[in-house]
Amino acid sequence: MVRRHPPIKNPRPDELIAFATNQVFKAYAKKHNIIFISDDTESIRDAIINSKHTNKIGFNKVFESINKKIPLMVDKVFSSNNKVSGDWLLYKKDSNGENYHLDFTVHVDAGDKQRQIELRDSLLTSFQSLIQRFCL
Repeated sequence: MVRRHPPIKNPRPDELIAFATNQVFKAYAKKHNIIFISDDTESIRDAIINSKHTNKIGFNKVFESINKKIPLMVDKVFSSNNKVSGDWLLYKKDSNGENYHLDFTVHVDAGDKQRQIELRDSLLTSFQSLIQRFCL
């Protein structure tokens, strides 16, 4: 059974890195059949360190591999349908099905009129830029 996590709204950088690190550790442990007893990062890390796999190929090689994957996971968090960030990616789809990135925003509270106005103005600027670029 896949365990779903609630999205982290507007994560701080340290929260994002912690989440990505945990996900990379889990994926590495599962890929190499390393058993861990708890989902917390420290437990998974310890299981990896004490595994036969790490003893066989070496600590430095294992963690060099893991360290390369963490930034990729951080990038994936922001490019995988708002699963963690809670941000809205705003784009325009043209008649050929191409997506044109316009802007991004955090969820705007219905009572936050000032933020709604700022978002509207930002989108209008993006639309005007697209119109000038593709229609003139």
